[in-house]
Amino acid sequence: MNRLSILLTGLRRHIVNAPWKLAYLFVLIRRRLFEKSPNSIAVVSFYMQNIAKRVVDTQAQAIARFLPAAVDLVQLKTGFNHGRSIDLFVALSGYDLIILLDIDCIPIAATALADLVTKVKAGQFVGAAQRANHIGNDRHLYVGPFLMAFDRAILARLGRPSFRESRRGDVGEELTYRAETAHVPIHFLWPTSCEEAKWHLQDDISFGRNTIYDRAFLHAFEIRMPEQQAAFVQTVNRLLNGEKMFSA
Repeated sequence: MNRLSILLTGLRRHIVNAPWKLAYLFVLIRRRLFEKSPNSIAVVSFYMQNIAKRVVDTQAQAIARFLPAAVDLVQLKTGFNHGRSIDLFVALSGYDLIILLDIDCIPIAATALADLVTKVKAGQFVGAAQRANHIGNDRHLYVGPFLMAFDRAILARLGRPSFRESRRGDVGEELTYRAETAHVPIHFLWPTSCEEAKWHLQDDISFGRNTIYDRAFLHAFEIRMPEQQAAFVQTVNRLLNGEKMFSA
């Protein structure tokens, strides 16, 4: 693809996403000014216009059954990329403790979300072990923002870095770099099973479609694909109906 094609592709993407960027900002501002929650903790998921409503509804059902008391579930449609969406949410929301879950990531254990809250309150930076295979950064492992928990105290200690990609890392990876430098305790959740391994993590550990982390969370991956959206809905519905599907 030549430079002109790249520029035109980027322009088209910007034009298509512009209304959803404005809508996202409007929702954040409205929530901050007029819909303040009494709760200080939130589970937050972002999704773009290519995600079907049934995926959003299905994730909400799966989270609701294990959502601790006094914790909000916030699902937001955005036109911004993932890192920028997180930055704006952190800046404009009033939550002190935030759990990030991709729209295709759900808890599968009753204590999964509560355990994240407990670890963050103990001063830890918590989430799924991830590696950006497309970046030459010496196989650096970091907490992936598809399953991540933190509070404002940790962010302040890290210098409030952006969640956007940097020269040395993918979305959210800068937080792990800074946590390592600042000696903030990092608690990784590791894959305990994987239905279809696609990417290498470390040693003999891989991750891919329907990866189970720490026997507590399921991440489907590649939810942008329509066929994977249909598969995710089917998988979660079977789980909600009590079917044991994975050797977590």
